[in-house]
Amino acid sequence: MMAELIDRKRLKAETRELLGTARVSPRGMTALYLGLAMALSTLDYLAGGGNAVLERNPVGIFTYVLTALLTAVLGAGFSLYCMAVRRGERAECLTLFDGFSFVGKLIALNVVESLLIILWSMLFVIPGIVAAIRASRGRVLFVCALADVQGETWGLTAREHFEALASHGMEGLIDYMLVHSKVPLRAESPATGSFAALSGAELEHASTSDLNDSQLTCGVRPISINYGDMLAIQSRGPIVISRNLVDAERPTWHSPFALRDAFQSVIKLSRARRG
Repeated sequence: MMAELIDRKRLKAETRELLGTARVSPRGMTALYLGLAMALSTLDYLAGGGNAVLERNPVGIFTYVLTALLTAVLGAGFSLYCMAVRRGERAECLTLFDGFSFVGKLIALNVVESLLIILWSMLFVIPGIVAAIRASRGRVLFVCALADVQGETWGLTAREHFEALASHGMEGLIDYMLVHSKVPLRAESPATGSFAALSGAELEHASTSDLNDSQLTCGVRPISINYGDMLAIQSRGPIVISRNLVDAERPTWHSPFALRDAFQSVIKLSRARRG
């Protein structure tokens, strides 16, 4: 039995007729919903968004949770409006806020949805990314984080960051590793000269001792690396390049200008090695 072909013209005509029966204009309701959602998004952005959680800003965290909850409620209300129009039922503007009547279920639904997304990402997306990198002919640069975050990479060194990537399928795929350092590193052996010749760059200390806990946000510490760790990483393939990458105004952020210059150095080095 063959499936019935969809008559698009008839469906469009029925849709226009159905939308014309709505008590509240669908365009007006959509504009109201999008306007409120944009206002909530702007408020969340001004309050710091997800960074407020990392910075432990009580006002920012409260705003982040509140805007996320209101956005979910408005989304549910808009869905109720659409279903009411489809069923030919009466739907007022206040239908947009009907989600408050089952806000507990909405919170539970969002938690379950987030968990499923995370689980499916771990099972399929991450291996897919590794496979795409493996199939690529381009060079792979790993930019190590500037500071670790409690609950995620708390206490990990730069070497342990690399080892975590290697253990998740990236072994042998990373060509360069970029780490922050400001204080010059002086090895006790002549290995410094050979490495400098290989990397085409003057070595700097791969330590973040210039950033202390008082300079960083509470709960965040600088990622450390020493000369021995650098050699251990290089023995597994990647060339470690150290630069002063910190943003002067935001100590836990990379400087975009420093990253730009470092990326240009990596591109030149990659071309030189190919030649």
